[in-house]
Amino acid sequence: MTATVNFESPQLKVDNGTNGIEISQVILPYSIRNAEDSSQYLGGQTVLTQEDGIALTDNTADWYKKALVKIKDMVAASEIYTPDVAPVVDTTDVSTEEAQSTDVEPLAQVADAPNVAQTTQDTTTYDVTTPTQGE
Repeated sequence: MTATVNFESPQLKVDNGTNGIEISQVILPYSIRNAEDSSQYLGGQTVLTQEDGIALTDNTADWYKKALVKIKDMVAASEIYTPDVAPVVDTTDVSTEEAQSTDVEPLAQVADAPNVAQTTQDTTTYDVTTPTQGE
């Protein structure tokens, strides 16, 4: 796979150091695109600090190289996150299925019937199987 990396204009944060002005941060927005499929891309920003070796004598090409190393290290150290599978809920009401499979009395006959409280029970089923490694 061939990928292209584009860096946007860097943003600098400077501070007063012991020897004068020092660059404390360089913020570099970036996007990485798959050359074969442009819908596959990654974007964000990376922040270079003194710990990354930035200096006033650097030019933007130096920052881009340091940023690319930092991005590669971050991606290489990342772990794959797979969210928990949402439970499967079966809300089939047994009484509804039975009512659909039997003849229904005309509404007038139901209206004439005495007022009797009826209880129905809902059934909820959860699929608790957890995918194993390699599925």
